[in-house]
Amino acid sequence: NKDLDNEIGTGIGIKAGIRFDNFFTEFGLKYSSFDFKIYGIDPVGSTYTGNGVVDILNFNARLGYTFQINDQLSLNGSAGLGLANRKNTFDITSDKGNVFISTMASSETVFSYDIGFSLCYLINESHLFSLGYNYANVAKISQFDALNLHYFELGWGINF
Repeated sequence: NKDLDNEIGTGIGIKAGIRFDNFFTEFGLKYSSFDFKIYGIDPVGSTYTGNGVVDILNFNARLGYTFQINDQLSLNGSAGLGLANRKNTFDITSDKGNVFISTMASSETVFSYDIGFSLCYLINESHLFSLGYNYANVAKISQFDALNLHYFELGWGINF
């Protein structure tokens, strides 16, 4: 068992919700993708490298609270649960060009949870910008441990 080094990835998402005074609920869909690498020495002394990709499609529901700082600025906090389709693919090659495992792949639907904070700026009654942080955990699948993901988010919203 070795730890994998994650690279910075990308993500895109959409969410919709409803407010009840300062409380809100949201439903969202987010797609994320990032690469990971591993380096090491096998029992016979050859070095090996591994490269892989993780793709996550996550549907979640959140409950949250808005703390109004002033008429245009607010701080939001939320927690949510969801289902994620997590797909990992992984190739390992030795320094001699031998492929130990040509491709190891898993694709499963698992549970996820997240906690998020954002700062929202209301441009006018209909539009807002947000800057936020979201921590998400996606459960383990067959050959891969659970993922702890840290998202830094930039968003644009429309109020109806």
